Amino acid sequence: MAEITVDADIRGVDRAHPAFQGSWTELLADLRATPGVHPQERDVAAEPTAMGKGWETELIVGLTGTGTITGIVQAFKLWLGRDRRRSVTVTVHSGGQEARYEISGENISTDTLQTALGAVVEQEHRKRK
Repeated sequence: MAEITVDADIRGVDRAHPAFQGSWTELLADLRATPGVHPQERDVAAEPTAMGKGWETELIVGLTGTGTITGIVQAFKLWLGRDRRRSVTVTVHSGGQEARYEISGENISTDTLQTALGAVVEQEHRKRK
């Protein structure tokens, strides 16, 4: 199964700020409400800060089929539509390669992302045969 890593941002809002934390919770809820989508948060080491070693969370979502992709893309579109300062960066991991896509609240066309994720799922299905 191919997987994607999702990174969210709100322009001008620090990740530690309650507004960002609340929006991150919304994104998780939107993805979890999507049938067949089971996002997982994983702690990763971040850049060290003046106060010591930092930690961040990355969001991993498995790509299991075309319906899942449609649901993921729609969840992103919903989340982005709530605030034009929001953006989502999706890193697709497949076959030892990575591709990055950034979608922002000002550029909510998600067709490219949907096509790319669909191609990854097709590639994974061909590998299994």
